[in-house]
Amino acid sequence: WVWRPKLATLRAASAVAHEIGLLRGGEAVGVHVRRGESCQAQNDYFGFKYKYRHKKGSCIEVEEYTKAVLKMRKRYGVSIAYISGDTIPVITALREQLEGAGMSVASLPLEDHVQDQALAD
Repeated sequence: WVWRPKLATLRAASAVAHEIGLLRGGEAVGVHVRRGESCQAQNDYFGFKYKYRHKKGSCIEVEEYTKAVLKMRKRYGVSIAYISGDTIPVITALREQLEGAGMSVASLPLEDHVQDQALAD
């Protein structure tokens, strides 16, 4: 048995892929910025210890994501960043920083991202 999406599902997925620039040519990196449990005070999540450490109880700053993407651009020739996350202001800030550095940026329309107003402040 093989799962095959309905034609309507394929058309919808294709439309979104075109709309957000998913089918552009070039090397790409995906960035998923979380402001939920990743900002909790604990140092390990689900039993896994993270290599990257940041101050307990704080979120990794958007600038750190920008630096990482630009490092990948230099090292691997990445020219496109696909960004997603759970807080619209963070997605917007990351998009602005990356575009300001000359990167091509794609993401779902902002209204399609999960928005948690308590995390946005």
